[in-house]
Amino acid sequence: MNQQWISQSTTSLIFNFIKSIPFLFSGRRKNLIAIEEYFCDFFGRKVVLMPSGRSAIHQYASVLGYSRSETAFITKYSSFCMYQSLGTVMNVSSDFHKPDLLVVNHKWGYVNIDPRVSKVESTLEDSCDSLISSPSGLFPNNGQVEIISLSKTLGLVSGALVLFNNSISISSKMAQLQNQNKFLGNMQFIRKMLRILFPGVFKLALQDEYANTYLTGVELAMIRNSMCSYQLNFKLNSDRYHRIRRCLKLSPIEIERIGPGVVLKFEGELQTYTDLRMPEGIIIRNFDFSSSNDFQAKYQKCFYLPIHGGVSERSFESFLVFIEKNKHLLRIN
Repeated sequence: MNQQWISQSTTSLIFNFIKSIPFLFSGRRKNLIAIEEYFCDFFGRKVVLMPSGRSAIHQYASVLGYSRSETAFITKYSSFCMYQSLGTVMNVSSDFHKPDLLVVNHKWGYVNIDPRVSKVESTLEDSCDSLISSPSGLFPNNGQVEIISLSKTLGLVSGALVLFNNSISISSKMAQLQNQNKFLGNMQFIRKMLRILFPGVFKLALQDEYANTYLTGVELAMIRNSMCSYQLNFKLNSDRYHRIRRCLKLSPIEIERIGPGVVLKFEGELQTYTDLRMPEGIIIRNFDFSSSNDFQAKYQKCFYLPIHGGVSERSFESFLVFIEKNKHLLRIN
């Protein structure tokens, strides 16, 4: 994490807290209801608010009653949080062998369609970092639940939406957890604040995040203050995505979801990576270009360009310069 990003995060946190102060007087319960109703109206689905994507995934598996006798399928190169969230409940595997829970990972806002959904008991659509513009963009695999992280999409300290396709009984069970683990919830909030304010010193904020179900009054006030930014953030990311397309001489397209960054496929030889002078912020990662959730995996190296609101316009302009210089080697996914 560079110093500029740390400064931006801290400033944004303080600014958001100041603006959310009036909501502190509304009370924790009223804010919780207001947030869930807002996103319920926006998406047209039952919504339950959890402290984080980790917590949402863990609690969903727990409420379904899974144990070590069952297995969850996740894709290769999944982040540690998936192993932590699910591994404390059930077995976790990246080999598809009669799993009980299928996790479809819409990584960085790119939709994956897994043809094996009919072979599993339950499907969880992991859209943690996706900004989705309308209800029609939900549940591309007709999963039981879809999870969106407000921390990742809005840059907040906490918050994740669990959207339910039809599972009303499961949503009621998850909602009953929201007033539990009060002590852990308060401790997690303090840890997160320390981690943001002192990132080089305090690194244990997410240690028990998967087990937490309680959002503090301050966190809820900050979420309520920022929830309307969800649509604004979609517009910002979408605009930047289309600026990249214009740079590559491509026409605009209609999109219903977008992530925090854009994937660019490198068409040159692997050894020439080191010859490219990448601006700070662009990273090289493995990405499955099959869009099949590892069913027909085609992992290749890619450039990942962040386009979210935490990226300054100056940094984004440097990305465009990089693309312009190397557009004969790059293809947008």
